[in-house]
Amino acid sequence: MARSGVLYVHVAHAAERLVADGHNPTIDSIRAALGGTGSKSTLAPLLKRWKAAHPGTLAQAELGLPAELVLAVKGVYEKVQADSALQVEQAEQLHQAATAALQEQLQQAFVEHDALLSVQEQQAQALAAATTRSQGLAETVQRQAVVLAGLGSEKLGLEQRLTDRACEVASLTQQLQQRRCNLSITRYRLLSNAPTSARALNNASSAWSTN
Repeated sequence: MARSGVLYVHVAHAAERLVADGHNPTIDSIRAALGGTGSKSTLAPLLKRWKAAHPGTLAQAELGLPAELVLAVKGVYEKVQADSALQVEQAEQLHQAATAALQEQLQQAFVEHDALLSVQEQQAQALAAATTRSQGLAETVQRQAVVLAGLGSEKLGLEQRLTDRACEVASLTQQLQQRRCNLSITRYRLLSNAPTSARALNNASSAWSTN
């Protein structure tokens, strides 16, 4: 337990006197200034409270510099820290924006790459189908060429047969004309000999009747 009567105001006055004398107030120096009264556990929070309330005075005591200068330097330092923090934050924001833009570009590149792959696959399938159709057409053309060759041979055969038939028809026509000619001659002869034949027939009939 600390001795009764040691208050914050006592510690504050003792600290101010020590600073005025150019000393850094500590628990031991405060206790000595108070005549050895107060325990360290009592003085420590009170001294800490005073130091927190008088940073400039404490800096002057610790560094041997005017409090105004210490506070000015502290202000500059804090401003530099704030500016640096702001610059770091802005740099992080720019970095995040650039990263997001790059990620978007990369995603777009992936999308375009996938689209190109899809187009390439479709073109490959179309080429394969066209190749298959081309092969089928080539086979069809080859089969038709064989058929045409066969038809050509058959045509030649038919033409030869027609030629032979034409020759046969010409021969038959000639024979028919010859027979018609012979028939005309025969008829003419028959007609020319008809009166003589009739008289001979009548004579024969008369002789037969007489007998």
